Amino acid sequence: MEANISNKGSDFFESDADIAKRLAKDKKSKEVEKLGEPIQITSKVLGLKLVQAENPKYAYIAESGFIIRKVNLETGKFVKTFKGHNGPVTCIDIIYNSKGEDEFILTGSWDKTIKKWDVNTKEVVKEYTNHSDFIKCIAYEPINRTFISGSSDKTIRHIDVETGNQIKYLTEHTRAIEDICFEDYTYTSFYSCSSDSTIRKWNLQTGECLYTFTGHLTSVYKILCDVEENNLWSVSADKTVRRWDLDTLKNDLTIDQEDFVKTCIKVGGNIITGSRDNKIRVYDISSGKLIKVVDYHFDEVSSLFNIKSIVFSGSLDCTLKRFDLLDNTSSYITEIKAPVNQPKTIPKKKKESKPEPTGDDLLTAEELAELEELMGDD
Repeated sequence: MEANISNKGSDFFESDADIAKRLAKDKKSKEVEKLGEPIQITSKVLGLKLVQAENPKYAYIAESGFIIRKVNLETGKFVKTFKGHNGPVTCIDIIYNSKGEDEFILTGSWDKTIKKWDVNTKEVVKEYTNHSDFIKCIAYEPINRTFISGSSDKTIRHIDVETGNQIKYLTEHTRAIEDICFEDYTYTSFYSCSSDSTIRKWNLQTGECLYTFTGHLTSVYKILCDVEENNLWSVSADKTVRRWDLDTLKNDLTIDQEDFVKTCIKVGGNIITGSRDNKIRVYDISSGKLIKVVDYHFDEVSSLFNIKSIVFSGSLDCTLKRFDLLDNTSSYITEIKAPVNQPKTIPKKKKESKPEPTGDDLLTAEELAELEELMGDD
């Protein structure tokens, strides 16, 4: 009897565990392919940005395939495509005109550049080459028409949009900058998080580091400032979601998850996360308890945003999907019932030793896993 030998080239370089994982992913992709009103993208979704409006219906998608798309969320149709980067596009921010229209976009890429695009012409009108490694995040500041950007080169740059002049150059982080957000709409201070496990607060004008938040055990991927509640939220490869009280500067809530947490949004009294294990989880903030799990994707959930109760999720499975927070009808949405007399506090993780990198310029295990995932076939 002849042996049944695979003719798939990649199989010769895969372990049994890798093959089993790939087959499970293939099976899951077929199970969920029609869930969540999918908008199919040609490559992995690395970033999303909703166009703010009275009745929002457009969003921008940053793709691993070197392009940016503007999509109509109501029709699922792409209305604009921006081509010009020479590497995966990781982040987007929007410059609005006096009418509140999206006039320009800023995008960052693995090609180490940030580009400013005219939305109407789809042309690059300015290129910024201040960083020496992958661009990971951008945040636009409209009062003085500047932006701040973070990179795998471990630096944060404060740059004038019109001239391209560098205003500040911040080097206190010791590893890649993963995300940046402003504290409020005065744009006087901002926060940054890094794969060095810390979060820092900065004075935008002076470039002074005002405070360093420590507590995460490894890479912090996403931060979110809640202006109304005066809290900062963070998610990490240490499998936790943490809330920081900005009055006391203390970590007052820690929620444990089953896998790396890659992104989060706050909707009403809920914090919603996207994870490496493909799942979206909804937590009740008042108790810290998991109340819903949405299993619509078959690869990592990279980005989230919401329009009222509708949550949109972008994934490395090359789709943009949606679900309604009020919907519990799908078999792929699991509602978690709390037991009677369930305690309302979450015990914080026991202190663990932080994983030490083997060299200052080497990637952490989390960064290596991220690189391997993004370099895989779309």
